[in-house]
Amino acid sequence: MIDTASASSASLLDCWVSTHTTFEAGAMRVAELADFAVGEPSHRFVAKGSCGAVSIVTPTNNNPGRGVMFQTNKQVAIKAMFNFAHDDKLRQTVLQKSKFDQEYQVALQHPHWSIVNVFNYFRSAIVRLLLAPLGEPFEPSIFHPTTTYFTMEACRSDLERWLRDRSQSRLVDHRESSDAVGPRGGGGGAQERGEQQENGLMAFDPSTEHRQALLVVLQLLHALDHLDRHRVRHLDIKLDNLFVIDARGGIEQRDVPQVVIGDFGTSKIGIDVVSLPAGQGLVGNAANRAPEALFAPDNERINIKQCDKWSVGCVIFEMLEGRHPFIVRGDDVRTMARIRMGEIPRLSECWRAREGGGEHENRIKSALEEVVSRKLLVRDASRRGEAREMIESVERAVWPMEGVEDRDRVRWIKDQQCRLVAEIMAQQEAGFNNNDNNKEEEQVPKMTIEQLMFAMMLLKQERQAAFVQAGQLIATPRSSNQ
Repeated sequence: MIDTASASSASLLDCWVSTHTTFEAGAMRVAELADFAVGEPSHRFVAKGSCGAVSIVTPTNNNPGRGVMFQTNKQVAIKAMFNFAHDDKLRQTVLQKSKFDQEYQVALQHPHWSIVNVFNYFRSAIVRLLLAPLGEPFEPSIFHPTTTYFTMEACRSDLERWLRDRSQSRLVDHRESSDAVGPRGGGGGAQERGEQQENGLMAFDPSTEHRQALLVVLQLLHALDHLDRHRVRHLDIKLDNLFVIDARGGIEQRDVPQVVIGDFGTSKIGIDVVSLPAGQGLVGNAANRAPEALFAPDNERINIKQCDKWSVGCVIFEMLEGRHPFIVRGDDVRTMARIRMGEIPRLSECWRAREGGGEHENRIKSALEEVVSRKLLVRDASRRGEAREMIESVERAVWPMEGVEDRDRVRWIKDQQCRLVAEIMAQQEAGFNNNDNNKEEEQVPKMTIEQLMFAMMLLKQERQAAFVQAGQLIATPRSSNQ
C-alpha cells in the first residue's frame, strides 16, 4: 500500500493521472494477422464504412515480449482497408488509402486520453472475414492480394447509439413511473415536460442529470483542445465518430460515459486553409459542417481552423436535446440554408438557468448555454471561443471556487488534492479496483473519469498558482537591509 505520508498529494495525483492517461504506441511491436484469432467464436464483424471494415478480434498469445497489447486476452478492434484491384477503381483506392492512413497516423502521432488508442498498422493478405460479414457476397478477385490493417482499442459503442439506448431506457422508466404514480405524479414543471415531449427522446434528464451532461461536454472540449494544439482539423465530428470506451481510469461512473474521438480519415494536419473547387464543400457530414465551409463559390480558399468547434456545438446540442439543431428531415437544401442563414436555435428552457433553480443547477446550466450558444454555435468563426477558456469555464461550474480569496487559493487547491487522494484510496480499500490478488497493481488506484478530470484541473491550478506566486516574488523589490 502507498505511504501517503512519504509523498505529496500532488505527486500522487500526477503519478496516477499519468498512468491512466498516457499511451505509448511506439513501444509496441508491429502486429501480424497471426497474432489474432479470426473466426468464430473469438471474432465478430462490426461494420464497414466507405474505405474499410472493422472487426473485433482476440490476441492469440500471452507472450509479454510481444508487446503491451498481447499481454492479455482483451479484445481489440482491427480495421481492414478495401484495396481494390480493378483499374476503374484505382483512383478510388488511392483516395481511400490516403484516408485510411490518416486514421491511424493522427492517433499514433498525437495520442491523448480523449482520442481512441491505435496500437499499430501493418500490411498482410486479405481475409474474407475481415472485409465482409458471413452471408454477404464476397468476390476476392476485386481486391489486391494484400491490404493495410490497423489495430485499435475495442470501443463499446459510438456515442449516437449510447445516447439512443439511454433515451429509450429513460422513456420506459418515465412511462412506468407515470403509470405507477398516476395523474398527480411527475417531476419538473409542465413547460419542462412539454419540451421534452416536443424534442423527442432526451438522453439526460435536464432536471437531475445536468452535471453528468456537462462532464461529457468537458471531455469533448479536452479533445477539441488537444487537436487544436497540434493543428489537427478533424472536419467530420459527429455522434457516430465519437466512441464510448472502457473507463481509462478503471472505474465506471454511472451515467457518465468515457468518450473519445476517432475516425480521422477526413482530417487535415498542420493546415488551416484549403482550396475547394467551385460549388463544392468539404468532405464529411454536411449537417455538422460549419457555415464557412459549406460551399466554395469560386475556388475559394476556406479557413478551416474553427470548423471543428461548430461541429462540437452541433454534437452537444443534439446530445442534450435529442434532435439536431439544423437538420430538416428529407430536405438537404433547407438544412444547408438553415446552417448558412437560419436562426441558430437556443437550448430549450429546461436546459437554461431558471428562477427557483438551485445554485448548483443554475451554474451548470449557465455553463452549458455559454458553451453551446455563445462559444461554439457562432456563425462568425472569429468569435468562437478558445477551447482552453471553455474548459476553464466548465471546470469552474463543476468544481467552483466561490468564496476562496486569492491568498487562500493555494491552500484550497492543496486541501482539495488531499481530499481527492483520500477519496481514491478509500475506493481502493473498499475493493473497487478488484485487484485483491495482485498487490502490485494496487500501487496505482483506479479512478472515475470525473476524478481524473478533477485531478487534472487541480494539478493545472497548482502550476498556475505557483507561477503567479513566483512572478510576485520576482516583482517584489528587496529592502535595503536584505
